[in-house]
Amino acid sequence: MAYKHRSIKLEKSKDTLNLTDYNQLLEKRRGYTASSFKKNETIVLLLSGGLDSIGLWVYLLMKEKIHVFPIYFYRNNLNTAPYKAIQYFEKLLQARFPTNFEPVKVQKIANPLFILTRLKRDFSAKLDLSTMLHNLSYDPSNKKYVPLLPNQLSRLGIFVFTAFDYALSISFKHNIEVNKIVYGLMPEEDILRGSELPLIRLFSLTLCELTRNNHWEILAPIDKQNGFYLTKRKLVSYCAHLNISLDRTWSCGRSNQYHCGTCFNCYSRKKAFHDAGREDKTIYRISKLNIILSNLYQHWNEFKYKLTKKSDQPRVKYNFSLTGKIKINPKLQWLHESNKLFILNEDDGCIEEIQGRVVEIWESLVKTPQSPNKIIENGYFDRKKIISFLRQALKNNYVIYE
Repeated sequence: MAYKHRSIKLEKSKDTLNLTDYNQLLEKRRGYTASSFKKNETIVLLLSGGLDSIGLWVYLLMKEKIHVFPIYFYRNNLNTAPYKAIQYFEKLLQARFPTNFEPVKVQKIANPLFILTRLKRDFSAKLDLSTMLHNLSYDPSNKKYVPLLPNQLSRLGIFVFTAFDYALSISFKHNIEVNKIVYGLMPEEDILRGSELPLIRLFSLTLCELTRNNHWEILAPIDKQNGFYLTKRKLVSYCAHLNISLDRTWSCGRSNQYHCGTCFNCYSRKKAFHDAGREDKTIYRISKLNIILSNLYQHWNEFKYKLTKKSDQPRVKYNFSLTGKIKINPKLQWLHESNKLFILNEDDGCIEEIQGRVVEIWESLVKTPQSPNKIIENGYFDRKKIISFLRQALKNNYVIYE
């Protein structure tokens, strides 16, 4: 029995129910869910330095003809590459759109709000497996689905409320109404992470309640129902039509010098240029040799880490007698749903899916540790398949041999 990596399955019914509830509350409160942009309107835009937010910045300035006040969260020299990208486009867009351009407000923060962390054994925040299953992203370099979550789970709230304070200061300083906060979440990321539209509606309601002003809105270009829907491909095409290339934006989540070319952000970036039929002039990691050396260095560090780390985990045995007992690793995270078993492999951060009759073996071991001979006697599989399954489970430290 071979394990396979779980594919992404959206919980659409759950998201749709929440979205419907929030939409009804907003419509009851103010008569509409979300409004369209108006010419010369003033908004606050959350910038990250990536293709999405920079492209959206261009789109709002040119297409919507609105007054954009951007804000960027700078993390103590940890994200210098995105900041350099923002500085470049700040000068470029100021020259192209002098009438509705505003300089970027840089908000310094200490917490690593942008980092997505693989949930491995040494991850400090232990989350339940059911939460991980709803936060999977595809790792194109390893061809696996891995659970990814922000280190700071409340990052969107921090962004929104900081932008809210900035919007209030703009209103007081310039004596204008500012009640829209926009951020560059594209449909591609929204599909992978699960719809954030219900969360956007919730923040809109929260700001309305806090201020007793029913006009506050949090917006992202994933709202097809209300006409604000933009893909990466469309942004690349639109900016290229204006002779503004997005190759100087920054997407990579692994490097701060050259795009690695293999992480999910780089993968979706390449796909956006390809789908738009535009040349991708992004400088990715210089050569295959660099990639090989980088991988060797990473493997060496992992090897040293395993040698030096003191672990209370028992040594895994790949050869075992048929009479010794096998039991489930008590420190393992696993979830049984609809004849499928989902196990967090903490060594590489991916989630394994097991299905079929082998799940019966797992459930029998959960109830009572037993020998391979006993499992064979129960008739789950033939001897060869059972031994193959147990050897693989032992190798991954899913079960323990006594």
